[in-house]
Parts: sequence; C-alpha cells; structure tokens
Amino acid sequence: MLKRFKDFVNEAKSFLKDEIFSAYNGRYLFNVSKAYKLINSGGIESRIEEYPNYYLRRYSDENLSMVDPNKISKIRREMRYEDPIGLLVRFKNPEDQTSNGEWVLIDGNHRVRIAGDDGMNGKLIVVKDPDDVKKFMSFNPNIPHELFPDY
Repeated sequence: MLKRFKDFVNEAKSFLKDEIFSAYNGRYLFNVSKAYKLINSGGIESRIEEYPNYYLRRYSDENLSMVDPNKISKIRREMRYEDPIGLLVRFKNPEDQTSNGEWVLIDGNHRVRIAGDDGMNGKLIVVKDPDDVKKFMSFNPNIPHELFPDY
C-alpha cells in the first residue's frame, strides 16, 4: 500500500506547479504543491483514511465551493475509488489560541464532489497536525477570519 500511496503523490506532483488553495477570502493560502512534496519526502505526517459519503459531501459543499461542470464529466470517467481522491488538512487560526482547528479540503474538490453526488465513500490523504500544515500555509492577518465578510 505504501508504494501505491507514493505513486499517487508522485502523480499529483507531476501536474502541480505551485498550486495554491485559498480559504477565507485569501486570509489563508495553502501551497498544495509543497504539501505533496512534504508528504512524499516524509517531511510531514499524513495518512490515508476512508470517509463515508456524508462527510465527503460536507467537505465539498456546493454552497462553499464551486466546481467546473466541464471538468466533472471528464473526471468522473477517470475516477478510481481505490486511490485517494483528495487532501484534507486541519489548520489553526494563528490569532485564536483557544481553537482546536478547522478542517479544509485543499485538493480534490471535483473528485470529492463527484463521490458525494454519486453516493460513494472515498479515501482522503489527511494531515491532522496544524504544526505540519504551517509548513505549507501562509496567512494574512489583515483579512478577517470570516467566510462571508460582506454579509
């Protein structure tokens, strides 16, 4: 299984060129490419966990994340549920010392949405330690920690 996991990470690295995931209107930036490099090199701890469909639907909620309908049909044809379909991380707001952290899907939104829509379970690569996540996350304290600041 470890070889299979490394194959997946190497494949992901081959098409990622400093892909950045933005959360909370740009307050948090996650360097997805760097995350996969750290996972592959053992620089951070990660594991593969299988998630039931209802969790996948929450991590790729249509009210919080957009998908490109043109990509969905192509990705659906190539889906392999025996492989991980996304990268889930737990991070902390550096200005809130009381929080246990929040979970965010930083890669695989389309694949996770497909699994959720199709009623399938799926495997995610999970980074649980917010200190590990700091190695590929930056944040801008000038942007509020609000999902919808205009409301």
